[in-house]
Amino acid sequence: MNHVDIANETFLKPAEVAKLLQVSPAQVYKLVREGVLPHIRILGTVRVPQSHLEKALQDFYVKPADDVKITPTV
Repeated sequence: MNHVDIANETFLKPAEVAKLLQVSPAQVYKLVREGVLPHIRILGTVRVPQSHLEKALQDFYVKPADDVKITPTV
């Protein structure tokens, strides 16, 4: 991901991200550990730039045509 405009950025705690995504905080930390979720560390605490979360969610979006495979039956 690119540069974060710190002056205008909102940094979310993992619990806030979890609430938004309706998953557990443990799942958020797993995404952080796996490098899937863009984040920064401030004095050892994880923070997720909101703009990067929004971009990551757009990248994760699965189009129905990509997700569904139709196999004709004979």
